Amino acid sequence: MYKKLWPMVVVLFLLFPSLGAAGDFGKDDPSGVPGQWYVGTTPSYIAPSKHPVLFVHGLNSSSHTWWNENNMYNTAYQNGYETAFIDLYPTKTMWDNGALLAGKIRDMYNYFGEKVVIVAHSKGGIDTQSAIVHYGAYPYVARVITLSSPHKGSELADLAYSSWAGWLAGILGSKSDAAYSLQTGYMTYFREQTDTHSNVGRVPFYTFSGTKWGSFGSSLYWGGLYLSSYGSNDGAVTVNSSRLPYATHLGTNTWNHSTIKEGSSTFNLFKNYLNESTPVSNGFSVQNNDSIKGSASTYIRGGAYNGSKEQYLEY
Repeated sequence: MYKKLWPMVVVLFLLFPSLGAAGDFGKDDPSGVPGQWYVGTTPSYIAPSKHPVLFVHGLNSSSHTWWNENNMYNTAYQNGYETAFIDLYPTKTMWDNGALLAGKIRDMYNYFGEKVVIVAHSKGGIDTQSAIVHYGAYPYVARVITLSSPHKGSELADLAYSSWAGWLAGILGSKSDAAYSLQTGYMTYFREQTDTHSNVGRVPFYTFSGTKWGSFGSSLYWGGLYLSSYGSNDGAVTVNSSRLPYATHLGTNTWNHSTIKEGSSTFNLFKNYLNESTPVSNGFSVQNNDSIKGSASTYIRGGAYNGSKEQYLEY
């Protein structure tokens, strides 16, 4: 199938070169300051059973991805959760981001006075596991939920670093240390270093994956077309790569790599895992989510945390 499919992708890309120009592992918006983190407005009532939620962005992205054209922040706030957001290096490896994130998670633990639950999109899930396993952040994290994280890498990264198809780096945003580290061979090395580590089982992981590509001509469409020879995928990551053998898989549905992180898509499906106690059942059947999409607009609240619990800088 590969030999039959790929010439068609090449021809289409050459006919419409501008259609594959945007990065879609994230929002192609690396505008944050690495290491800076933010807290959302505190809800009027917080149930003691609810953990604070830390949202971690992916490749070529920033904390803005959780509220720009996304109601995830507002959805969490409306459901009574304290929230935090962080900017990592948008183009560095899981080692760089893991080291940076680990220290900030500890700061958040001290700020909130309790463990956080981490919701991570795409490469943010890899960075998070690196922080927990290799940089000792596990005492401060209750559990981790990953949204289409390439735990086994992505064949798109392999293709971007091939000798003849480097132009496909457009799907990854650009060639960078981060994109390089997402090659399947490199991720095999990361898995070997991580899955046998004594810290790997200290924090439970939960995963989600998508099976829908982007609209015709978008980079997630071309990515999905190429990845289809490797199995079901969301335009950037295969379903197989999004799963870990020791994690609980909470669902696969018709999300693409961007929509899977939207509040109206997945929040209601993982919100019970943000609490002190998890549901009795470790998994459930995910239905089409059109029925749970809300109409609430996105609220931009809160700001950078500078060491004082009372201080919120509006942005």
